[in-house]
Amino acid sequence: MPPMARETTMKNLIEQQLGFMKEIGYETIEKAPEGVTDIVECFNFWIDTIQPMLKDYAKGMTLSDIRWGAILYKELNWAGHSAIFGAYIDCLRTLRGIFEMLVQTHILEKGCQIPRDQDRFSFILNRLWELDESYQTFRVGMVDRMPGFNHEEQVRLRNMYHELSLYSHPSGKQLDLESTPVPLLDFKKADFELCTRLMLDVTDLMVAVAIELCPEISGILREWLDRTKSWEQMQSWGMQMSLRRCSGSRT
Repeated sequence: MPPMARETTMKNLIEQQLGFMKEIGYETIEKAPEGVTDIVECFNFWIDTIQPMLKDYAKGMTLSDIRWGAILYKELNWAGHSAIFGAYIDCLRTLRGIFEMLVQTHILEKGCQIPRDQDRFSFILNRLWELDESYQTFRVGMVDRMPGFNHEEQVRLRNMYHELSLYSHPSGKQLDLESTPVPLLDFKKADFELCTRLMLDVTDLMVAVAIELCPEISGILREWLDRTKSWEQMQSWGMQMSLRRCSGSRT
């Protein structure tokens, strides 16, 4: 195929795919407006945490700087878009990756004693390869070694990861999610609600980790919750880990 014809074909394919996504997205907004609003709020929580997390960026990057600023938002954004456009398995796989990223980042940031004259990110990166294999890549056992997270939270995180994994690997659960009368993306209310619930759960973990790594976020979030009278809203979302750190109850 000549280059010009190939380019035209690819552009037409993209336009066709965007048309499908737009159709499903509009259907999702129409049939599940509250869930779409919840997904937008997940993006807003990232925006609320990013500035405090990067306040010392000029002094040298940290692992959390890299992941909050360059990776996390893209992944969170993509998970939300996937849910809205009907790519539910893709959404859940992405959320599982975000979960793993948050847990490993928290352990490495809290567990490394950084010499004052060394760049934090370079030090952690070098240390990562010196650590045993249980730290070099995410393992579910890391959940039980998260500083600042109590037993109840660790149990909840294990259950959350187990549920995310059910849909991330070939399984009966994944097959249920994949079953559809058409081979294209389509809107399924129950699957969208599953993605929305788990996205809120992962966002709860994101905010809790942000507060652990940057405690001043607790005061910022508490002020916002008071100003907007949103405490009950966060309760309804099940964001108990974030609320516990905002209210000061850590037992």
